[in-house]
Amino acid sequence: MADTLFNKLSKHEILQKGWHLARLDVKQDFAEDLYSTDVFGHELPDQIRELSNRIKTDTYVPRPLLRMEVPKGRMGFRPGSVVPIQDRVVVSSIVRLLAPTIDKKLSDGIYSWRLKKPLSNSGPIFQENHAADLPFLKKKTIRETIDPFTPWYSVWPEFDSDSRTTFGKYNYRYLATSDIAAYFENIQLPILREGLIN
Repeated sequence: MADTLFNKLSKHEILQKGWHLARLDVKQDFAEDLYSTDVFGHELPDQIRELSNRIKTDTYVPRPLLRMEVPKGRMGFRPGSVVPIQDRVVVSSIVRLLAPTIDKKLSDGIYSWRLKKPLSNSGPIFQENHAADLPFLKKKTIRETIDPFTPWYSVWPEFDSDSRTTFGKYNYRYLATSDIAAYFENIQLPILREGLIN
C-alpha cells in the first residue's frame, strides 16, 4: 500500500490538489509568506512538474523551516515554525492520500475534523461537527451560535459558585491555572511515526 501511495504522490493531479489545500492552509499560519505563495501559484505548472520529478527521482529534499516565537499572552512565547510553500504542497498531498485510510480507523466517537464524504476535489477535505450538544465545537461556531453563559457551559455555574465561596469564606486571593508546557515540542516523533505506519 505504501508503494502505491508513494507512486500516487508524484502524480500532477495529486500535487495540484495538494497546492489548493496548502494555499487554504497558509492563511492560518503564524506568519504568511505571501510572496513565495504567489510566485509558486504564478508558475504552478512548472512548480508541480518540478516537484513531481524530484519525488519520482528520489531527489526531493524539504527546505528548512522558518522558526519564530509567537506571543502567548503578555508573559510568554510559543515556539512556532512555518513550512515553505513547496513543502506544504507535498505535505498536503500526503495528507489527502492518507486521510481516507486513517479516517476509517478512527472511532465513531471522534467528531472533530473528520473527512468529508464524499472526499472533496476542491476546498477543505475535513469538516467540523457543528452539533450543538457536542463539546468539540470550534471557536467560530461558539461565537456565532452559543452564548457563553448558556447551559452549554454546564460546569461554569458550579465553578463560579465554588470560586466565590472560596474567595469569601477562606479569604483566598489567587486562582492558579495550568497548562501542559511544551506539549508539541515533546511529542516523540519516532513513536508517532511507528504508530502511523502500523
